[in-house]
Order: sequence, then C-alpha cells, then structure tokens
Amino acid sequence: MSTLKVNTIQDSGGSNGVTPGQLNSGLIRAWINFQGTSTVSIRDSFNISSISDEGTGHYYINFSTSFANNDYAMTGTATEDFYGSGSRGEVVVAGDRTDHTTGQCRIFSQTTNGSATPRDCIKIEMHFIGDV
Repeated sequence: MSTLKVNTIQDSGGSNGVTPGQLNSGLIRAWINFQGTSTVSIRDSFNISSISDEGTGHYYINFSTSFANNDYAMTGTATEDFYGSGSRGEVVVAGDRTDHTTGQCRIFSQTTNGSATPRDCIKIEMHFIGDV
C-alpha cells in the first residue's frame, strides 16, 4: 500500500484548495436515511452497520467504524409522512437520557406540537461529524 503526502488539494483549475487537516476535521463520518415506520429499514447510509427499533420513535444507530470519542456532533431531520397530514411536525433528538457512545447513538423522533409525544416517522435522516 502506498501513501500520498500533500500539503494542499486543489481542483483541476488550481482553485478551491483544501488541506488534508481541513478534510479530516470537517468530513461527515457517518450518515443514514432510514424508514422509521412499520419494518424499520435503512434506505441508504455511510459508516452505519445497523439500526434497531427500540419502540415508538426510539432508535439505536450503530456505526461500522467507531468514533474516537463520544464528543462527535450530529444533526437530523424527520418526516412523519410523504403525503402531508399537516397536523404535526417532527424533530429528531439525541440522547433520550442516554449519552451516545463511540459505537452507537440513540435518537428519538417526537411531535413538536407541544405534547412531545414520540412518533414513528416514515423518513429519518442523520449526519455525524467527529474524529474516527
């Protein structure tokens, strides 16, 4: 195996330069798009080994390659249905009184209509950034 060592990576026109350190710090290390209703299933993902359904609106996302520590950042969105009932919006929240670990993260989706009721959502998308 060979190692390529460079100070800057640029596009073919010599613009848009980025250092390897910038790439290392800012890349999305894992992401997932999954169905959170009926039979929970992954539509597409990167660095995700599996997900598990832990009850209404509660999921564990398991990473293929663990993070270096549990201080990674994450963000996500959820859609209740594709046909738009219009009665509720959803939000994806990390934790659920359980701190995420280097190998997995627990999330839940809940309504934002003031009741904070957990809801299964047809589409959940999450992104994770941190050191691996």
